[in-house]
Amino acid sequence: MPQYRIWRQDSCRLHFSPNETKVPQSGFDDLEVGLKYQFVRGKTPMALLTHIILPTSDDDSRVGAFWKVLWAHDLGPYLNVGCNVGLEVLKGRSPQYNYSLSVSMNLTEKLGYYLEPFGTLGDIHAWDTGLTCLVSPNVQLDFSLGFSLMSSYNYFAFGCSWRIPH
Repeated sequence: MPQYRIWRQDSCRLHFSPNETKVPQSGFDDLEVGLKYQFVRGKTPMALLTHIILPTSDDDSRVGAFWKVLWAHDLGPYLNVGCNVGLEVLKGRSPQYNYSLSVSMNLTEKLGYYLEPFGTLGDIHAWDTGLTCLVSPNVQLDFSLGFSLMSSYNYFAFGCSWRIPH
């Protein structure tokens, strides 16, 4: 059973801040357009992921790009662990190095679940969790929630990813 968690990407996020006394802010982030190239196949696949963040929202502070090296390892027919390290360059900010470690499992042939600690070195450290749904062999939908115990970083997201076979 293939595990598609390694190529999940969030195309839009709706943020909420429950600690604020006024009505929480909500809206869509800038659009992210990305490409992943898998350069190692087998039991421990590796890939390079790059995204360009386009200024499509009212707040252009996230405009920029990021690059990540991803790798995964099957722990059995239904369980997978994945890691990534990367570099993010955003408008008006110093480059940031980020990381994540995810554990994912296949619930059914088309439905998956994951739990992932992630962060930026020296800055935010958070968790996210979510469900993935394989609509076709090349299209995946996902829903995720993210939170941090040390900051007001919270979000939920809906995403769609498609794989271009070669």
